[in-house]
Amino acid sequence: MKGFCSSNQHYLENLPGGVYTFKIKWAPNATDVTILPPEIHFSEGIFSGTPTNVSFSVVRNEGVFVSFPLPTPYRWFTTA
Repeated sequence: MKGFCSSNQHYLENLPGGVYTFKIKWAPNATDVTILPPEIHFSEGIFSGTPTNVSFSVVRNEGVFVSFPLPTPYRWFTTA
């Protein structure tokens, strides 16, 4: 069958506190980092506009951790 490749989606579920966090690695030889006002834009479904609940945590010589809440995934298809 053609056209059903997107029906095999994998959702991010059971995130601690419903918050997704990822790390941007520390750049070699960097001594500091500056976080500018976010210009993050979502345009998919309920994610529209610029989120105000994005947080940044700087861990020197390790990286910058970016966190934001995600809603519970909506499943278009269910399995029996």
